[in-house]
Amino acid sequence: MDSDFFDEEVRSGYTVTRDIKKLWSVQLGLLERFTEVCGAYDLEYFAMFGTMLGAVRHGGFIPWDDDIDVAMPRGDYDRLSRMTDVFDAPLFLQTPENDPAAVPRFMKLMNGGTTRFPPDFPSSLTKGGHMGCCIDILPLDHAPSGRAARKTARMAARCQRLRIKSAALLEMGLREMPRWKRRHCRMTIPRSYEELTERYREICARYSANAAGTGYYMMPVLAGDRSRLFFEKSLFSRCVTLDFEHLKVRVPCGYERLAELIWEEGSELPDIAEREPKHKGFIDTGTPYTAHLARYEDVFKGLEGKDVLLFGAGNMLNIYMRRYGSRFPPKCAFDNDKGKWGKTLCGVPILNPKSILDIKGAGARLIIISLYHREIGEQLERMGIYDYYIFVDGWNY
Repeated sequence: MDSDFFDEEVRSGYTVTRDIKKLWSVQLGLLERFTEVCGAYDLEYFAMFGTMLGAVRHGGFIPWDDDIDVAMPRGDYDRLSRMTDVFDAPLFLQTPENDPAAVPRFMKLMNGGTTRFPPDFPSSLTKGGHMGCCIDILPLDHAPSGRAARKTARMAARCQRLRIKSAALLEMGLREMPRWKRRHCRMTIPRSYEELTERYREICARYSANAAGTGYYMMPVLAGDRSRLFFEKSLFSRCVTLDFEHLKVRVPCGYERLAELIWEEGSELPDIAEREPKHKGFIDTGTPYTAHLARYEDVFKGLEGKDVLLFGAGNMLNIYMRRYGSRFPPKCAFDNDKGKWGKTLCGVPILNPKSILDIKGAGARLIIISLYHREIGEQLERMGIYDYYIFVDGWNY
């Protein structure tokens, strides 16, 4: 990769920043290793979705895209899922089977030395599993018709919802579970996460036994409208090798027709207003996700004997006091609502956040207890405070 790859540049009227280039670099490294393994073990794959279109139209990433998608026929996909040991750390092949906390719908090849939190992190149901920067690896499942593909997508979605509930129960074990979480998970059928995940695979691959008698591929592992997509197998009958930045990728021969089926504008450039990243969330290509997770997971680690300072005086304060108030009683709480300053809630005095620097000493721990934890975290960092933790209702501590 050339040294000037990381320079900010304008592509197709869109400014690609150095930070996005850093993310691309990580993803290209993952793609390179993935293609090496596919070549070594004779596994078939195709660049798919934005990666396919980027190779065709841009010779690399779509400038406003920030992920990589590849797809594999179900047989090769299943073979790869059993080959997790061919990827050395910090790479990790995440599968629906080996990372229950993430409840992945499909495989991802991840770099554990990086961080990419999804927009909905932290989820109150599970702690999220591995969350490094990744590329998506999707199965191409066999389907006899579009109707069968749509029905399979509905079945897979129902099973995925059960997998999420089962994973939430598995993570909590027999330990204390908030009442709302018990209510959410009470309808989970009495099957283990492993059983549900096997059922999920069976649903998606339900026509594999008669693959030769099917004329379409479907992708029920996807969410939303894309889960109902189906494509004629002839569009994948052979591959075309195209440039993708400094790499070469395999693109389905029917890429023009695929683009028409996936996007309203086909392979044409979208309007300027639509040229923006579709995936949000927090990204740090230089720090392992485990380091960022510590702020969420280690809330009570080593807390004995320290002053506890809370930021947030809403309903989360009631939750904290009910579950942890007797063991880790707070000295005070801060809140941005001026109407609460000088008052006492749950026996805890509420103060102006400006007084944090006056109160917080080396022996104190500041814990954010609010749904607006990201905004509060940014507020604290503007004040020069980086040593803070975040409490998540629903997690077992």
